[in-house]
Amino acid sequence: MSTTTNYQYTILARDHPLRDDQSLPFNDPFHVDLRVWYTPRAQPVPIMMIRKQAPLPHGQLKSHDTARPALKPLLSFLSTAGINLDDQTVNAISYCARALSSQPIRRASHGLVVPGIELLILLDPEAVWEEVNTVRPVPATDACIEALEKLVLGDGGSGSVDRCAVCFEDFCHGSEVARMPCSHVYHGGCIVEWLKTSNLCPLCRYQMPTS
Repeated sequence: MSTTTNYQYTILARDHPLRDDQSLPFNDPFHVDLRVWYTPRAQPVPIMMIRKQAPLPHGQLKSHDTARPALKPLLSFLSTAGINLDDQTVNAISYCARALSSQPIRRASHGLVVPGIELLILLDPEAVWEEVNTVRPVPATDACIEALEKLVLGDGGSGSVDRCAVCFEDFCHGSEVARMPCSHVYHGGCIVEWLKTSNLCPLCRYQMPTS
């Protein structure tokens, strides 16, 4: 079966209950709920095509190097549906897992409540942009904002972008900037204020987790 990386995705932070009788091979569960949506041509509303969910080891998901092996049960499931999860998506999952490191595992009446995410994959990009454009902006979570990668620009600058897309001022050698999981770079103060209002990357509309 041929595979595709032609998709858009959204990651949402979601706590998840686990039953007391659900045995786990690790003591740091992190729940990943994967849902694939598509839009039939005759129907403008996306419908869910497949869903797969599983608790995975939180520690392994927090590292780029170990995230893909940890996600293997879900990735093999996607491949049977003809979807090849690219490295950017895997890195975004790893970033969110790190950002949610402070979320505790809680005891509830019927078991445990563990931190987790929903990974929503939409196979029709045009439908995705339409959906995004009709939704009111919502802020990113404080944890994800605090987890932004901080760096100082060297002689190589910021790559293909020479100025901050929020304030439109040029980057300077030695500037302190923040990089989002989608790899776009902004002045730290600019992107923090932006994300307090909208969870979308100003350049590519990558979606940061929301509450």
